Amino acid sequence: MEGEPTKEQLEQLNKWCGTEGINYYEGIEALGFLFKYAVPKVDFWLASQEKSKRVGVQVQYLGKLSGLIFGETLALALFWAIYQVKED
Repeated sequence: MEGEPTKEQLEQLNKWCGTEGINYYEGIEALGFLFKYAVPKVDFWLASQEKSKRVGVQVQYLGKLSGLIFGETLALALFWAIYQVKED
């Protein structure tokens, strides 16, 4: 999963986090929102940065482990990793 999430995907993550209308992937505030609302729900997470500056993130939620998800920013990579393991 790369690139920006769709409006529907943002709405799904907002529902999972119990929030409304929050942009979890873009802008300086996105990372703050992720750490305030989404990260506390996951069992653990880890991140690392490649020499190319892409960020890789992996999370676990209720025993479901995401793959290593890469993004141009930590917020985008974290969004996709959490999106991958959230409840449907």
